[in-house]
Amino acid sequence: MMSSSAPQSSQSSPQSPQVCPLIPSPLEGGPNGGAPSATAEELLRSLQTHAADNGYAITRKNAANYRDGKPTRYTICCDRGKKRESRSKGIRQVKTRLDGCEFRGVIKAAKIDDGKWTFQVKNPKILVSALSNNGIKTMGIMKSLQEHYPDIAVRSKDINNYVQQLKQPKEAKSEG
Repeated sequence: MMSSSAPQSSQSSPQSPQVCPLIPSPLEGGPNGGAPSATAEELLRSLQTHAADNGYAITRKNAANYRDGKPTRYTICCDRGKKRESRSKGIRQVKTRLDGCEFRGVIKAAKIDDGKWTFQVKNPKILVSALSNNGIKTMGIMKSLQEHYPDIAVRSKDINNYVQQLKQPKEAKSEG
């Protein structure tokens, strides 16, 4: 767990993947990457502590998969989420903390673990793009993905292809 109180610089290592260019993501699993927690609130407190230590916050968006009237899954995201489309007439300047962070995660209670709660990053491609934007080479990205997603088979060619897609201008993507 990171212990600094300010956002980290854009220099990143394969051991600390970042979802947003300046914001390190929490560890997967239970609190602080450890064993699953007994309640969702305990896990959320752990995630919020990590986020506060790194200068951001995590918000709980929606509940799903109700069992016995209680949710067993929550979607969480960074408080600096996607920018909203402006509906103003341009009369005044409005400041916002939203900077387009696409971090999404899921906390869920598993039936097989007696309802223990765990955290998981929802879209590993965001991890790949963030690591690539921070100058991490393909092998470093591959090692990071293998650490965080051991059950997913990843090839370096897949990572290279995805990084190349990210580098293409948006006009070229829509034409081809």
